[in-house]
Amino acid sequence: MLGACGTSTGEAALRLEGPSEVHVHRLGPVDGPRVVTDGGDVPDGVIVTLSRGGVARVAGDHVVAVGPGEVVVGAEWEGSRVEWVLTVDLDTRTVLTFVSPPSTLRVGVPVALRVAASTGGEPVPVGAVSWQSSDPAVVRIGDDGEAIGVAAGVAYLTARAEGASAMVEVEVVR
Repeated sequence: MLGACGTSTGEAALRLEGPSEVHVHRLGPVDGPRVVTDGGDVPDGVIVTLSRGGVARVAGDHVVAVGPGEVVVGAEWEGSRVEWVLTVDLDTRTVLTFVSPPSTLRVGVPVALRVAASTGGEPVPVGAVSWQSSDPAVVRIGDDGEAIGVAAGVAYLTARAEGASAMVEVEVVR
């Protein structure tokens, strides 16, 4: 049952301020509904429970998503209970990004390129990276990600790893 329920003794009932179903696509603290009394006050001593583990955990007065799935989050206080549903649907696409990429290179000056990868907003190790320059006559890139300007101009540098790619534009100056 979602929503508020009163008690048989006429005590204050709880209610949710916010949605009774919350969907998130990353791990970490969840911005769920606030639990308040019928009068709108946030009660002290609310006990938060989860219908199962592996999807979320309770950390103080926050719910934290820890894995994919669905869980019913319950809040109990003085005989009253409310529930809301948390669905964690992780974005499983890997995103590759350049780490502090240069916008300019000087001819003959090598620069080490680096990339970072994340899945569902969480960092993941970057395996083997393949590098490519749109114009090797302007910028050459070694297998180790070292870029060196060859001649003045503009080139697009691409990194590929973990099924993802990232691109950056670089201008080479003398």
